[in-house]
Amino acid sequence: MGGVNQSLRHRAFSAGFRLLAAGRAERWLAPLARGAGVILMFHHVRPWRPRAFAPNRLLEITPAYLDRALCLVRAMGFDLIALDEASDRLRMRPGQKPFAVLTFDDGYRDNAEYALPILKRHGAPWTLFVTADYAGGEGRLWWIELVEAIARLDRIALAIGDRPLDLPTRTPQEKQAAFETIYWRLRAGPENRLRTFIAKLADQAGVDAAGLVRSLCLDWSELRTLAREPGVVIGAHMLSHPMNAGEA
Repeated sequence: MGGVNQSLRHRAFSAGFRLLAAGRAERWLAPLARGAGVILMFHHVRPWRPRAFAPNRLLEITPAYLDRALCLVRAMGFDLIALDEASDRLRMRPGQKPFAVLTFDDGYRDNAEYALPILKRHGAPWTLFVTADYAGGEGRLWWIELVEAIARLDRIALAIGDRPLDLPTRTPQEKQAAFETIYWRLRAGPENRLRTFIAKLADQAGVDAAGLVRSLCLDWSELRTLAREPGVVIGAHMLSHPMNAGEA
């Protein structure tokens, strides 16, 4: 992602999708654009909690949204299939229905709590890609730590390497500006600097990094229970989820 302003990028995508929706473009573009099938990737599925400062909101959808999305996918003529069936379906015969594969990244507990009942109701197979360190109660959800720390602090005075920062974070607007400044500076440097800075900031704000992992992510016991559900496949999503793995 480099130094691209991600919030502007997502606003541009959202505007484009709204224009496509207004023109019902999915009806006439579908035969040209959908190809043999699609893979839909999700992260959090949980009820929306209104908050003025939520820079990671692009990583979550509501249960109602997931339900509507699955209804739409079916209405557009897609088969919901397991990931391991996709390679066979890519050798699609003329006239065969397109497919949709559902995947969920990181191993969040809300996937089992909120997504599972909806997926079962739709008879939709899905793959949960788990980060091993999170399932073990370890690892760092650093992008969440950063948001939690900024949300709690009224000012951030801390250096990134040899570049001091002094940022007000009283209002939601100030918090958003601080997040974007810190996030992109950290992403431009080495991972150890990112993790060290966020650990210091989280400590200042009283954020329990290990507690975040335990509260948000499924542990091995819960994953074993989930794996017994029909249509659920547990896959590997790295050991520790390094910085450049597309987490935010």
